[in-house]
Amino acid sequence: MELQNLVTALSKYTNLSNLTLNCPINAKSVFPLVSCLSDCTKLSNLNLNISQSKIGGQGISALVFALSTCINLSNLTIILCHNRIGTYDSFALSSALSTLHNLSYLRLHLGWNKIGTQGVSAIVCAISNQVNLSELQLSFTSNEIGSQNGLYLGSALSTCISLSKLSLDLAANKINGECAQTLVCSLSACTNLSSLKLYFNGNEIGPQGAPALGFALSTLTSLSSLTLDIQGNKIEDNGLLALGSALQFCTNLSQMRIVFKYWTSTNEKAQLKFKLKILKVKRLVKIYFDSY
Repeated sequence: MELQNLVTALSKYTNLSNLTLNCPINAKSVFPLVSCLSDCTKLSNLNLNISQSKIGGQGISALVFALSTCINLSNLTIILCHNRIGTYDSFALSSALSTLHNLSYLRLHLGWNKIGTQGVSAIVCAISNQVNLSELQLSFTSNEIGSQNGLYLGSALSTCISLSKLSLDLAANKINGECAQTLVCSLSACTNLSSLKLYFNGNEIGPQGAPALGFALSTLTSLSSLTLDIQGNKIEDNGLLALGSALQFCTNLSQMRIVFKYWTSTNEKAQLKFKLKILKVKRLVKIYFDSY
């Protein structure tokens, strides 16, 4: 009944410029909602959270069609976690994103779905065409992306040259050290990037991949703020210490947050040495160690 009232209200306010929707919906209720959204052509800010809904493939297609009519959108948040989104649904979503040319802020959370490698490729290809994008939050948690698609993701993001803030969640996606390194190196093309959040927890970076990732981060010379989550990557003592040495070359950082202990095969002595190495980073004003 509440959703019905919402749809009725929306149908009366087609001149809306800002809209936030935070409600689970089903396949039956999505179509009236989509019909209203497609009439709100003046929307510039849309925040849509329909996680854990059961809207199905047709519902996803209808939803993204509505998005494609909102050509004035500059700020867009879509949270579709736990929706069993498949590859073909991802194609529809990427098609809608490619029609939105004015986006400066995009938050896209697609964690715990079944997007697959082709779906991820389609989505990041659409994002790569967003030349005005200054802030991007992208989450593909637990979608079995794999290292090859991770490499493609880095290549696509490198074309977003206006990015100043990037949050990338690739937790639990079988990403190896080479992929993590190459992905970060690709970001060096984003010369305006000042804030970077990387969530690589629960992957396969390993003891050799950890320092390679650190040295890749040191190539991002415009970076002033870094968050790095490397839990559950079996980097071991030598990998953690080598990562600490590599991060010392990130000389322009003023703020750093590192999460490294949980599921990480390192002892307390190595963790202490790692912290001491980080504390030697020049210009660092704020440092947070989250070692759960």
